[in-house]
Amino acid sequence: MTSSNAILDNKVLVSIITINLNNRTGLEKTLASLKEQQKDLFELIVIDGASTDGSISVVKQNLDIVSQWVSEPDNGIYDAMNKGIVKAQGKWINFLNSGDYYFQENTLTDLVNILSRKDLDVVYGDSYREESNGELFFKSSRDINDIWLGGLTRHNSMFARSDLLKNNPFQITSRMKVIADFDFMYKMQKQGRKFHHYDITPVLIYEADGLSDNRSSLQKYLDNYLIYRLHGSFSFTVHRYYLRQIIYAFLSKYKILGVYKKVRSSLRAKGLK
Repeated sequence: MTSSNAILDNKVLVSIITINLNNRTGLEKTLASLKEQQKDLFELIVIDGASTDGSISVVKQNLDIVSQWVSEPDNGIYDAMNKGIVKAQGKWINFLNSGDYYFQENTLTDLVNILSRKDLDVVYGDSYREESNGELFFKSSRDINDIWLGGLTRHNSMFARSDLLKNNPFQITSRMKVIADFDFMYKMQKQGRKFHHYDITPVLIYEADGLSDNRSSLQKYLDNYLIYRLHGSFSFTVHRYYLRQIIYAFLSKYKILGVYKKVRSSLRAKGLK
């Protein structure tokens, strides 16, 4: 345990924002896990989307760690996240949604020295995806120089300075439905913000039921290409990479690729190309 000097300039170190919609079990798990963290390092803000499954009773039973909460309809996950950003009073913001929990009991304690640095803007790390059967799959984050390849990290594995998120809230548009966090990260990289990859241990474990997890390969490449075109520097190599991947994913999705491979194999077997 560290001392309370992690509360710098009369501000708590981290504002943890938990988004919830009818996921009482996941919310219970997340709140229980936060009781294992050092309490003076964070404030907890719960943004609930007018749940009807008893989630609010869980919030009320945990007011010893819940600093602020609201339950009302919203316009999707990024709208809910923006509501939390407005309420945040900490130096840093992290999104720990219902069902998510930090990898270790001392995750926040281990991050104190890094988050206390004045030269950093975004701190990010690796994570584990937890399937419904409890099986875990390691999800590594990218090097900041490879951000053009796609999402740098999970939004819940990112700690961003609160002033950056307050000045650059997530876009709530149809084309940003599941990629507004990637849009924010790329925007920060384009602005020359200082990123730090925390690689001592994974940051957290998250539930594998998010919208971004359920996208097809084709949709992922289209989404990533959109963000690259918005914020990336022009590169013929990158454009060619995405064009090839999008075509390949399209052919695979509509089962054209399999037919093409069979025809090509047949032609080769006959000595033809």
